[in-house]
Amino acid sequence: IGQQLLQLGEVMWQSQAALLRFRADLEERNQQMLAAARAAAAVPAVPGDTTKPAVALPPPPVEGPNVLYQIGRDQLMQGSRSAARDAFGRLIEQFPGSDLADDAQAGIGDALAADGQSAPADSVYRLVVSRYPSSDAAPPALYKLALSLDRQGRRAEAKATMQQVVRQYPRSDSSTLASDWLNRNPSTE
Repeated sequence: IGQQLLQLGEVMWQSQAALLRFRADLEERNQQMLAAARAAAAVPAVPGDTTKPAVALPPPPVEGPNVLYQIGRDQLMQGSRSAARDAFGRLIEQFPGSDLADDAQAGIGDALAADGQSAPADSVYRLVVSRYPSSDAAPPALYKLALSLDRQGRRAEAKATMQQVVRQYPRSDSSTLASDWLNRNPSTE
């Protein structure tokens, strides 16, 4: 059952990734159309021609949250963790109300963890859970925090955090993984 859950999770993640790429592509097309409109509006008027009203230029194109998130994920997958943190950080700063802000925050934690910066990554994972407790990003962040605590030899804290995953997010894939970890690690040494 556990293996089937992992396979189902992988399929769902692939579908979500495809949707995110689609949203990012839409944002990029909108930016290109806005850039074309800016270029067309920037054509100087003929001197002395008062028949054409002054055209207000649209604002310069800005990368949207979907594009920033996709850049962050791509950079993280390619091992450019600093660039990933930058893209995720810009998303959070420029679009704090975006539905991707929670995932971007978790992405920062993942990039820090990949760099071996356990303490900052743990802080970010805690931030995801406290700032976005009902988001889909919270259970995996809490689970990753528990794994990090275990790697640091903080077994009692890791166990308590795994129990928190199971208690707070019983229907999540992370809960299944945490239950499995708890079954394999019954003592708190």
